[in-house]
Amino acid sequence: MTIECYSIDGDECILRKEYDDAPDSEKFSGKAVIYTNLPLIKKIKHEIAKNKLHPIIVFNGSSRQSMFMEQLNALREKKLFRGSFCLALQKLCDYLKVELDKTLLPDITGDLEYGTTFNRIMDEVLNIEWLDNKKLQHKHVPYPDYNENWHAKLDPFKRILLFAQIQKIRNDHPDEDIIFNFIDDKDDILSTLKKYFINYSYMIPHGVTLRLNHYDGSNVSSYASIKGTGRPYKNYRQIVKDMHEHVYNLDAFAETINQNDKFSEIPAVRQILEHEFFVSDPDDVVSCLDKGKIPFVIRKSKSQISGYIMFTAAYKTSQGIFANRYGINTEGELYKFFDSQIEKMDIDSEGIIAALEREIVITKMIIEKTENLSKIPWKSQPEKKNNDLDYQENGEKEAETNPSELFTPMTKKTKSPQRENKQKSLCSQLRSCKFFVSSVNNAESELNKKQLPFLIRPSRATSNEYYMFTTVCKTSKGIFNHRYGIYRKGNLYSFDKDGTQKVNIMPKGIIATLKKEIAEETEKIEKVKDIAQITWVPDEYKSSKSSIKGKNRKPEWHLKFFNENGDSAQVSNTTPTLCKNI
Repeated sequence: MTIECYSIDGDECILRKEYDDAPDSEKFSGKAVIYTNLPLIKKIKHEIAKNKLHPIIVFNGSSRQSMFMEQLNALREKKLFRGSFCLALQKLCDYLKVELDKTLLPDITGDLEYGTTFNRIMDEVLNIEWLDNKKLQHKHVPYPDYNENWHAKLDPFKRILLFAQIQKIRNDHPDEDIIFNFIDDKDDILSTLKKYFINYSYMIPHGVTLRLNHYDGSNVSSYASIKGTGRPYKNYRQIVKDMHEHVYNLDAFAETINQNDKFSEIPAVRQILEHEFFVSDPDDVVSCLDKGKIPFVIRKSKSQISGYIMFTAAYKTSQGIFANRYGINTEGELYKFFDSQIEKMDIDSEGIIAALEREIVITKMIIEKTENLSKIPWKSQPEKKNNDLDYQENGEKEAETNPSELFTPMTKKTKSPQRENKQKSLCSQLRSCKFFVSSVNNAESELNKKQLPFLIRPSRATSNEYYMFTTVCKTSKGIFNHRYGIYRKGNLYSFDKDGTQKVNIMPKGIIATLKKEIAEETEKIEKVKDIAQITWVPDEYKSSKSSIKGKNRKPEWHLKFFNENGDSAQVSNTTPTLCKNI
């Protein structure tokens, strides 16, 4: 049996000027979406008549995937009311008597049951006053996040949307042939989708044919047809979340998916991924170990090394949770990574899980019998500890035990520059302190809840050279944000629109340094009547012992705080454009 799917765009596709001009009563009843889209309806009816026994399933192919996006697009120019696309699509499906798959992306990103977001939107729309946020009945998943940079994780070309819908329909119907029609009015979207899915046809499962179609009210015209060559992903919901995090580099993401697929064909990798000890979500490690039913937990490693699929085995001891990191190369050989070294491990006829279990049992015995792990004279343990690998994640510790009798002689070394260790160490101090919150958007509410002088959160800005973070502090004049970056060499810098300023880290550590910085700046803010009068002079220009070179340099005046999410912002003597990507 063949299943025919239609993923249909909304604005300027089936909701156009003719629809805008229709009376609101006809939009609400569904009449408008029918008589303004007769060519599309004719095509779908033809398919229904031709394949009477084949089901027709319709998806929401619009960027209107959330309550926020519905509201944003409901009003057109000159306050012309266009209304809800979810309502129009439901009415169209009712008229055609076809199934509507109510899946929307916030169901995936918000870990909801399929159809939850759609049903909540319909509840609001049928309540009439849905454009007023104060009168909404439900709490809606923010998609995208409500902030100045709300579009940052949206894919304007709908590659993520189609991947999610195609994977869902394939997982729902694993044994059927599927024709997936995508209908849109924009040539740039269609051309991008054509290029993407031709280049990465393995993102479409085998047995699925993607047909791209152009429609803007006239005839439906074929744009491209692409046959899938890949496999269905059972974990596609997690992949969709990951794609949102890499929305500006989806080509590289697709190539990584392909590489992982090749690794998954290796027997040792399959044994790990299919074993009960494997967890797909790193946050589940501690809870799984606390249950005490399994000796250790395996998860994918956050840090990757080219040529290996990396994973971490975490296990519980009386001295805490420890973790060892391993890698499997393209030949299916197992290696253990510790400090700056790699050592090969033997996999016998019992398989990789048995090999890991034997090593972890011995390592745990040694840990339990040793009070001071740092004094164990393991011959294979280097003199200097390297924090560049992905230990100490989610409350785990690196196992200090590397018994040489478990390994064959060392084969090669990894490149782990000490300067990057300093950056890792400082980042670890930040993430483990009481001031750190992982959520970008809830910092202000957390600041009030925890009653702390300031909070530290990840920055929305990213850099290959810096770990970016933002401090959030509360004053009588409002909430202020300050962006910092930890350079890969371990230096701390503050950022403004004009550049960076180095901040000397005190002997007491980075947290003490940030406390001192924020205390001084907060004091200045509280004392001055007009914040615009404050100028911020780098410490090196305050010192009487500055070098001649330093004295001759023109001081760099830094805007210390940036405005976002309604926060207040300090300004220098020349008001810059406020940073929107902190």
